[in-house]
Amino acid sequence: MRESMAILPKINEGYIRGAIVGMLAVFIIAIVKELNYRPLLLLLAVILSFVAILLAKKASRHFHGSHTHSGDSAIDVVAPSMLFLVNILHPAIDGFSLYETFDSEGALAGFVLFGGVILHEAFRQSAIITAFKSFSIKWYWVVATALFGILLGVATGIAGSEFFHRHEGVIEIATLFAYVFIIAEFYYADRSTVKKSWAFVALGVVIGSLLSVFFGAH
Repeated sequence: MRESMAILPKINEGYIRGAIVGMLAVFIIAIVKELNYRPLLLLLAVILSFVAILLAKKASRHFHGSHTHSGDSAIDVVAPSMLFLVNILHPAIDGFSLYETFDSEGALAGFVLFGGVILHEAFRQSAIITAFKSFSIKWYWVVATALFGILLGVATGIAGSEFFHRHEGVIEIATLFAYVFIIAEFYYADRSTVKKSWAFVALGVVIGSLLSVFFGAH
């Protein structure tokens, strides 16, 4: 009985990862569609996607194989730093969009967008928090960086800067890099469970599609 209880959380987490894979796959498609008219950025995105897969494979072997403590490999710093950076930059775009909407379209449109941001970030943060479990990083650090990113985006809007708008394409590539890394890390970490969770992958695709269509989430 005790053994079966110990296995159950791992299986459930595998199914959760399956749903996250489906959702992030939809977000990746949305980003690629946005980059489709910018060939150089699209090419860079493809190259970095392959890099993300290689990095995820190395991270999986490190953390799910012989890894015994943090700080014994560059992967301990590189992968979390990349995810943290993206988790600031992408929400910053949301924050900038929020400021623009409140400023140009009024409170009602602003609050509608705010609700969409909160909803899609809740799902997106769940994916990143799950990925960070491999690095033994607590969930509140993940949420804190996202909140900082949103506030940073709002602050740049108030200051009259369009930094995040001008560099949105580059930030989208960084976001795609992170999504590919997360999916690949999930796959390499527990292939057997991921392969059995296609129903949850389909659920994630539905969730991602709804968020993408109704809120422009990606």
